[in-house]
Amino acid sequence: MIHEYIWMGIYAVIYLVIFLIAGIIRKKFPEKEELSRKTSHFFGGIAALFIPLVIHSVLHVAILSAGFLVFLFVMRRLGHMKSIFEVGRKSIGVFLFPITIFIIYFLAKDIYPYYFVAILVLTFSDSAAALIGTKYGSVKFEIEDNTKSLEGSVMFAVITFLCVQIPLLLMTSLAKEQVIVISLIIAVVVTLFESLSPGGSDNFFVPLGTYYITERMSHYALNYNLETCYQLLISMAIVLAVFTFIKAVKWSGKIVIMLVNFTCLSLIPYTAHFLWTGWFVTLVMVELFLALAIAMYTAKVENTFPNYQVKPALYIGLVPVILIFIAAGFQNYDQLFLPYIAAFVAQGTLLATFFFTQIQKQKKKRSMFFEICCAFIASILTSGLIATVPVFLFSTGNYFIILGMVSLASFLATVIYILLARLFHDKKIMSSAGRRQKLRVIPTVICVLAVYFIQFV
Repeated sequence: MIHEYIWMGIYAVIYLVIFLIAGIIRKKFPEKEELSRKTSHFFGGIAALFIPLVIHSVLHVAILSAGFLVFLFVMRRLGHMKSIFEVGRKSIGVFLFPITIFIIYFLAKDIYPYYFVAILVLTFSDSAAALIGTKYGSVKFEIEDNTKSLEGSVMFAVITFLCVQIPLLLMTSLAKEQVIVISLIIAVVVTLFESLSPGGSDNFFVPLGTYYITERMSHYALNYNLETCYQLLISMAIVLAVFTFIKAVKWSGKIVIMLVNFTCLSLIPYTAHFLWTGWFVTLVMVELFLALAIAMYTAKVENTFPNYQVKPALYIGLVPVILIFIAAGFQNYDQLFLPYIAAFVAQGTLLATFFFTQIQKQKKKRSMFFEICCAFIASILTSGLIATVPVFLFSTGNYFIILGMVSLASFLATVIYILLARLFHDKKIMSSAGRRQKLRVIPTVICVLAVYFIQFV
């Protein structure tokens, strides 16, 4: 017990020294705002790698992490440690760092290699990507309000692959082929997550994603992991094939759709062929619908079209992805299949109604009756384009009744949104596209619940 208290004190001193070094670097190179923060991130991660070897109590690690979290909040409040907090952009990464260390420690306390791999990726991959991206990055792409570089992302993937492969080969009994496949999947998936993580949130998502995939895939046979690798490639290939020439869907939006595809393929069971599942076919139909709708809309109202980045794609897929996790968790695939289709049809109807009304807005002022008429037409078209194929191929019962039920539910959901939009027209909730997209989640949930209960009637 006393031994661990001593190590807690030693770690407190180590991190204070790291913060001091970061401050010195900030004073010496004031024009390089990120350098001091990356220095503290790198050496802080190196120190964290060995915590489980000297501190074996979860409570003691929790106290150490909570102590530094409080210390950081106090320093931020007092305006000190500008080398950590003032980096030229908004970031919560410094606060997430001690929280993440504790969570990974708690999850992997009995399997040190998994902890080591997760923290190693957090430490080296981010630092290497920042170094290469800042110095050599020439191919840029936007992620919401941040700018990333292709060179930095490639370096992140390469370093992540090595950070996973080498420790697993040296510290576990996993076969070499198994380690290579696991390392490849983690490198790709975690790089996608990192590219989408705004404001320093990669300090949380990257190590947790690394730990989860490492722990999960280490228990599966090589053939299963190879199939997971194929699923990842298919998820990416379909998005690239459908959205490559749709300029309004930015790279961040494409990455979100790739991850939704991979989530569906990896969690929903299949029979003869891993693509032959109604859940994934629905996703493909949704993506084709989105590409068609966006292409047709931009041809008419190009200057006013919003760029589809992380948030729009996330809100469109939020409810369906939640249904995927629920279905996988409770093994309730049949009863949630139609609500899953309805969630996408509702979002598609909302989007199509917005397109119709925006086009008409250029000609004359919209009325509520006109919007409802647009919603009715949009619900029929969207149901036909998205739901017809999966319903006819994978559902049981009267196909036309099912399509009518989904279409009616999506129409009513859109009417509810129209009423809410008019109710809050002058309120803050309707002041931006992002807030309106959040509001659309409410009628989507109503549509899903309606279809779920109606199917039992």
